[in-house]
Amino acid sequence: MMTSVSIANFRGIAQGELSQLAPLTVLMGPNNSGKSTCLEAMSIAWWANPAEALIRVAHRRGWLGIAGVEYLIGTAGAKVAFQGSLGGGATAVSGTLTIRREPAPSTSLADLARRQGLQGQPLACSIAHELRVRNTVNGLQHAIALDDAGQFVVVHGGDSGSFGGPRMSAFLDARVASESLSEALSKADAAGEEAHVRLIGYLKQIDPGVREVRARQIGGAWVPHAYYANRTIPLAFSGDGIIRLFSIAAHLAPLREALVLMEEPECYQHTRSLEQLTRILWDAIDAGNQIIASTHSLELLDMLLLEAVNRRDGLQRTALMRLALADGALSAVRVPGPDIAMLRQDLAEDLRR
Repeated sequence: MMTSVSIANFRGIAQGELSQLAPLTVLMGPNNSGKSTCLEAMSIAWWANPAEALIRVAHRRGWLGIAGVEYLIGTAGAKVAFQGSLGGGATAVSGTLTIRREPAPSTSLADLARRQGLQGQPLACSIAHELRVRNTVNGLQHAIALDDAGQFVVVHGGDSGSFGGPRMSAFLDARVASESLSEALSKADAAGEEAHVRLIGYLKQIDPGVREVRARQIGGAWVPHAYYANRTIPLAFSGDGIIRLFSIAAHLAPLREALVLMEEPECYQHTRSLEQLTRILWDAIDAGNQIIASTHSLELLDMLLLEAVNRRDGLQRTALMRLALADGALSAVRVPGPDIAMLRQDLAEDLRR
């Protein structure tokens, strides 16, 4: 579980910190207040392969070429530091990630880039990743070269053999993509029968008529289908709201003691669907996962709080972060779960401004 994160020179955030993160942490604030940037920074820092995570973040909003990566990390380079714990809180962990643009690729990296077919003069970046688990410090160095077409190569160095750090388990953004659902269902199946049973339980909360979810081969491709008593439906042909709910459920089903970052989980959802979503999210939290989610929805926040009341110490395991961003300075005001309801009118006025 991540308990704090500090961010410097990453996207629009010149400096900022989130502290006392809870098992359920909700990020709220107006547009351009840094919510998505915080989620992206946390995803890069928490994943054991930050080079891959950086490239994924650069592609997330539409690939803008080398200029897009340069915007992410700026001319001075970016730095993300975090603190947290593993093993249900038994093991303290902290880490620092420093990302810089290099003047040119090293000879070995340039040779690898040419062999892999990168075009033109690739951008070279370095990532220094230091992780402390208990009193053991592990260090990794990553060298990245990428071109305007989005092709990239990575060379890892350092103490990779003993690197046993946290793994960022899921970053669910606001887009709907049937391929993301297919990938999530495959991971749930690969996790074993227990995860599959949990997945069906989640899906029945969304649609009680679902009996099974399996892939069927259509035209040479394996396509996820929902099985009902008298029919079978390709999930890709469902509405966007159902695809998003099924995708969230499939991503959560195999996870235990994982960090899950979510961008606007309320997107495409009817109010009744939000009730189903909040039960699924709290089931995942009760399974030991941490969920950090951004939202603009008071309805989602209300339902998360109502469900928290029905869970053991639910409100104590909840926190709201009210974010604001001015001239690159991130402000984050933490509101403990039991106090959130008292600020609802304030939150409503903020959302209407």
